[in-house]
Amino acid sequence: MPTAEQVQTLAQRGIHEAEIAHMLDCSPATVRRLLKPRTAPVQRQGRPAVATLTDEQATEVASTALRMAANTDDTVPTRMAFRLFAAESPNCPEDLRKFILARERLPEAMVRQVRSRITPEQLEMHRGRKRSKLHVFTVQRSLTRRDEEGHDHDLRAMDLITADDAHFNVGFYYPCDDVRIPGVEKFGVRAARAQNLVFADIATGRIISQAIIARYSDAYNQRDIRWAMMRLLRDHGVPRFGFYFERGAWASRELSYACDHIGSPIRHAYSAKGKSLIEHKFNEHQRVMSAKLRVNFGRTRGEFDWAGKDWCAVREGKVHPRELGYLPVEEFMQVVDESWSFLNEIPMHGQLYKGIPDETWERHLAEDEPARAATAADLWQFTPERHEATIRGGQVTAKCSDSGIVYYFTAPWFAALGNGYKVTVCFDPSDPERAAIINREIGARAKVRGHVCSHAPELAAQWNDAQMSQGLRFGELIGVAEFNERSPFINEDWKSLRTTLKKRSEYYRYSRMLYRQLVPGRRRGAYADEWRNGKGDASRMEVGTTAPVEITSSSRITTAPANPTTVRGLGLHDIPRIDRESVAVPSQGDRRPTVAEELFGKF
Repeated sequence: MPTAEQVQTLAQRGIHEAEIAHMLDCSPATVRRLLKPRTAPVQRQGRPAVATLTDEQATEVASTALRMAANTDDTVPTRMAFRLFAAESPNCPEDLRKFILARERLPEAMVRQVRSRITPEQLEMHRGRKRSKLHVFTVQRSLTRRDEEGHDHDLRAMDLITADDAHFNVGFYYPCDDVRIPGVEKFGVRAARAQNLVFADIATGRIISQAIIARYSDAYNQRDIRWAMMRLLRDHGVPRFGFYFERGAWASRELSYACDHIGSPIRHAYSAKGKSLIEHKFNEHQRVMSAKLRVNFGRTRGEFDWAGKDWCAVREGKVHPRELGYLPVEEFMQVVDESWSFLNEIPMHGQLYKGIPDETWERHLAEDEPARAATAADLWQFTPERHEATIRGGQVTAKCSDSGIVYYFTAPWFAALGNGYKVTVCFDPSDPERAAIINREIGARAKVRGHVCSHAPELAAQWNDAQMSQGLRFGELIGVAEFNERSPFINEDWKSLRTTLKKRSEYYRYSRMLYRQLVPGRRRGAYADEWRNGKGDASRMEVGTTAPVEITSSSRITTAPANPTTVRGLGLHDIPRIDRESVAVPSQGDRRPTVAEELFGKF
């Protein structure tokens, strides 16, 4: 860009404007503009302000307008704020009050003076702290993990799993026999708009598992979450760095305990921005479902009113759901699976997620070590029903939280735990044939693993030799119990009667094992007996070996010689008493006489 001095110097030499423009590589208009003499700047003068506001008055009007801002609109009611300021505020002068109340439209300068003091951030904060966190300040995320030393690592498949629930915009129906629900007695089915629990892999953006929860209230709870997670762990294994959930039912004590037990803790998102991946997936899935089923209830009141009227007619029992295009639950689940599969097969074009989720998932699994497979003990931690119970009469009792049905479970090795032993019963109401029994005793009341395995050898496979001499840990899986059916008072069915008698005889046989161990010359067991002094000290006499077995740090171990093979019919009263404080079996010659023997002589 040429300067005015350059243009004026060339013009004084008599050079034409066009030649000057060519020489300075600019336009002739620029040359003519630079040749004009500079004049003093003109002061703009307009009409004087009709009315003005001080800074304090403008701030007061702005605060009033902010308090009147509605939650459903982005506009600020400035006009009404001015009227309230003029009518009620003592800071409004008389002339300004008359001016504001007399004018239908206020000067634009006064309006801008007030609105400039209300920022979008202040408006969002007025509507709530949660909304302010969502819209005011955003922290961008990356698909990385930062360790305790500050080093970043890329997230891979099965590193971190996120999940959330979504309410379907479409309905379905399923068989029902509850006549209290309208239309069930007439049609035999019930319509529902269920919750969809969806699990997504954060590293790849792929939906790896989903479940449908159909309850009467169209809601879900932490038992439903555990049921869905149990199937996720069974199909894909245990995530390496845990789960990323929201609060509410996803932060329940039972769910957190189960995840900590399998070594995959839960991290919580405190806003919807923290789980934007799955929220985006939900929006796309609702569109795909609406296209497949041609039904959409919408998200706000007043839209898709025809679909809402049809839904009300179905819920009131006036029409069969099939007549309005609703699908049975089996076909509906198939459509849901197809929709999620479609989203996993189309490419994503975002800053973080690029490419097809299925292909990214398969590539990660081929390049990395597979995730740890979930064991039976891991899966039992996520059963929907978990109840604290006590062994009574050779069985435990658990009441289903939803249906109120009482279930009974029994196992022959309950005899090794004893009546009154505290356990946790875990079972799935959809398959109540088996239940996991988890230890709930601590300290001296916890049974030793070897003692339990001496009664039930089938349980020994889950422990090694070093663990056999240790007590059961709190929360440790002991074994699996079977469903115990109630028996009628009068049973004329010989087959079911034999089943009941078989369970009773088997439990009786397991109950006699310890008694046989106390009798030398009979069937041998791992241990003979144990004594406790109430101070935390335990002493156990081992039969058939001279090697001591360590029970706890405060236990005193006593050993006994091998069982005699020539003595028959030796009773319990013939077994010599063992001193708890001794470290070896005392002989009869070294035995200290009792007080009764010192007073009355030996009997």
